[in-house]
Amino acid sequence: EMAADPDSLVAELRAIDQYQQLFGQAFAGAGADAVTYENLQRALATFERSLLSNASPFDRYAAGQVEALTAQQRRGLNLFRSGATRCFECHSAPTFASDTFRVVGVPSDDPGRNGVSSDAPAGAFRVPTLRNIALTAPYMHDGSLATLEAVVEFYADGGGRAFGNEEIDPFVRGFALTEQEKADLVAFLYALTDERLLPSVPNSVPSGLPVVTRLDNPARALAAETNSVIGVGGELADRPAQTFTVAPGDSIQAAIDQARAGDTILIEYGIYHETVVVDLNDITIEGIPNDDGARPVLDGRGVLSDGIISSGSNFAVGKLHVRDYIDNGILVEGVTGVHMYDIFSENTGTYGLYPVQSTDVLIERSEVTGNHDAGIYAGQCENVVVRESVAYGNVIGIEIENTLNAEVYDNLTYENTNGIFIVLLPNLTSKVSRGATVYNNVSRDNNIDNFGRAGATVALLPPGVGILLLSSDHNEVYNNTVTGNKTSGIAIFNLESTGMFNELDIDPTPEYNYVHNNVFDNNGYDPDAFVRDLGIPVGDVLWDGTGFGNTFNEPEAQGNFPPLLPGNGWPEAIQRVYHRALGLLLDLVG
Repeated sequence: EMAADPDSLVAELRAIDQYQQLFGQAFAGAGADAVTYENLQRALATFERSLLSNASPFDRYAAGQVEALTAQQRRGLNLFRSGATRCFECHSAPTFASDTFRVVGVPSDDPGRNGVSSDAPAGAFRVPTLRNIALTAPYMHDGSLATLEAVVEFYADGGGRAFGNEEIDPFVRGFALTEQEKADLVAFLYALTDERLLPSVPNSVPSGLPVVTRLDNPARALAAETNSVIGVGGELADRPAQTFTVAPGDSIQAAIDQARAGDTILIEYGIYHETVVVDLNDITIEGIPNDDGARPVLDGRGVLSDGIISSGSNFAVGKLHVRDYIDNGILVEGVTGVHMYDIFSENTGTYGLYPVQSTDVLIERSEVTGNHDAGIYAGQCENVVVRESVAYGNVIGIEIENTLNAEVYDNLTYENTNGIFIVLLPNLTSKVSRGATVYNNVSRDNNIDNFGRAGATVALLPPGVGILLLSSDHNEVYNNTVTGNKTSGIAIFNLESTGMFNELDIDPTPEYNYVHNNVFDNNGYDPDAFVRDLGIPVGDVLWDGTGFGNTFNEPEAQGNFPPLLPGNGWPEAIQRVYHRALGLLLDLVG
């Protein structure tokens, strides 16, 4: 990083007797023999691992000390993980960092990642941690923003878009916050401060060079003041689980604020205009339908960001009608145990039902429409079940993104742009998409124009695909009824074939997918220009020919590409010969 030559660096350290002694004590060897480049790396890595932050006000709050955050900081946390700001997409707990490189658009001549990798976008930088962020001003890679307030303003304005740069990461979309909300968000960032394990500065070093004393940082006093009004904290005393009933005119959030782990919130039939935030484990929210079966309504009136946000594990929500929110219907982030059931979600912005970075997710008997991304979306999750649900009028009906082990069955997707989408995308924390079983679904007439937001990946999807596997591995698609999709019934593609991304931090090749025993009718009758321009026939099954181990058993399918699809009964040697020959043929025809 500092352009040091490893051999010269080792020679310089070996010339210092005290470093020979210290390396000899820490590693096997004696004298100069202990000072190696490998041991130097180990020493630095060991020191870096000691720089822990795990006792901040946020950490204590996450451990159950409900008074560890002020009311303002809790409001800021809710904004941080909301669909309005989407801060959590890049800065997810517990590290509040990610290993991805992103373009936020700070005006600068620094090429960032592009200076190392020519395939990387210009101005992409690694996402840093937000722990102790209050102490590290000035901000951004070039120090151009002096305060956290200025950083919030920068992102609220859409990052570099305010400076005419449109090549910005899709998660940097801009947002509208009041001055109070901006202050709340900054207050939460102060709650990530923890210098409990800050190492002391030595009085001297073996090289004999002068030691720079610790600089006076006025932010420490401000952080202490911001966090000093918190209570001592501690877990609340145990009590039996209770049920709270919310009547029309009352606040659902007020009931949530009284609840403890294990409680149930029942909502009587009526219309409620609020965003509900849950940060406790073992909470159930359930509507009480009226005599006609109509469910209680959470109505964002086209103004509020999200209907429900939850970061509590073992969270259940059901029997509700969620409508007219501008970002998401129900968002659950970073938990274990999610159950969404009997929900009607309409016109809720990006996603209707939205579990992300969660484990053990069940979505069932729900109906979702009117989302400019996916109606039902499970992203970066593990062990997901989506069943007995209906999705229509969305760009994507059901999406399983960068997820391990999903089961999608007994669903109906119709009149979306794409029906069911299993995908592996780059630049996300999870680098895997595999193990999905997609069966007993009906995916029909998914031909509506793509109305995804400009700049979003979803906006690039061609309309008219019933079931699409993109760069995903080891999935099984069977016993589905796929009809009336104008581009293709079932398609398997490599992300590189789309031309969407230059630099990939994933393996984009779809492998070992098995498609069999599906029912097809009237697919591929009017393919989208993106596929039509490839100059290949389309029909019930479309495979771009990439990836080994993809097999098919669809004797009734028509208009397939390639016309000869490898069967699951083919010997591996035959599959490999065919795969090589097909690859050569596709290369020849471009």
